[in-house]
Amino acid sequence: MLGLTAEAFERRLRIVRPMLPEYIDQLEVRRLRVGSAAADLRFKRTSNEIVVDVLKIDGQLDVVVETDQWGSAAETIF
Repeated sequence: MLGLTAEAFERRLRIVRPMLPEYIDQLEVRRLRVGSAAADLRFKRTSNEIVVDVLKIDGQLDVVVETDQWGSAAETIF
């Protein structure tokens, strides 16, 4: 549902088209491990999309958020 894809060998966390159930407006994930790194994330509902905030990264990790259905047009890298 959150669209998390861990690519540990590439030191990357890919988040593809995240979704939240209708009854949840905000969700935080703490210390999500990807390889030897960890990330704190916040998923938040706005009027027309789910916004992902990277709160903290420990270690070497790229976080890529793809909100477009083809995975290219709306890409954000942290």
